[in-house]
Amino acid sequence: MRNPTSWLSIVIFLGLIITFFRYAPRFAVFTFVSLAFWIALLEFRRRRRFRRLGFRVVATGRDSYVYEEVVDGDIRSISIYGELRSGRPRIIWIPVAAKWDRVMPSWAVGRRDEIFARVRSELGARRLDVEYVDSQDT
Repeated sequence: MRNPTSWLSIVIFLGLIITFFRYAPRFAVFTFVSLAFWIALLEFRRRRRFRRLGFRVVATGRDSYVYEEVVDGDIRSISIYGELRSGRPRIIWIPVAAKWDRVMPSWAVGRRDEIFARVRSELGARRLDVEYVDSQDT
């Protein structure tokens, strides 16, 4: 079920934007153009970093991540499952080595330690409190 007050929030937000442009048009244009440039710069930096490193870890929802890597000019990915816990570090489930080689795509077989070293470095750079757990079930 959707939040019944979401429409009210949208209407209030749009009213504020219209008022902003009506009473301070130069400042409003400057603000929104600056915001657009800032967003474009962040996206440019993310893409450049991905090309430079050859891999990235992208959050997909609250708990899980996707590891993406450039392999032979194609972007290939694997899902990494996690669990967000209240007041404790989030858990990232890592398949045990034997299961990893059975369930992963061919390009990732035998590279479990390398891939999760990269995942650890990326999530550590974001200062996330993460616990890595070997699991038979993932």
